[in-house]
Amino acid sequence: MEWISIKDGLPKGDSEYVDVHSKVQGRLIDCSYVESDYWETYHGDKIEDVTHWMPQPEPPNKDNS
Repeated sequence: MEWISIKDGLPKGDSEYVDVHSKVQGRLIDCSYVESDYWETYHGDKIEDVTHWMPQPEPPNKDNS
């Protein structure tokens, strides 16, 4: 998967968790895009200055564990 600039598009809905990169945190963070124009982690923390995002990969196949 490749990083998508927020200038090129945003996730479709607020229930989709994605990985993001933030200028402030400078690291990979799991969160969702909320319709009111902000990013939020699983724990409800708001993430600022997101520059890029990507869909999360599918979990491993149970048969391959």
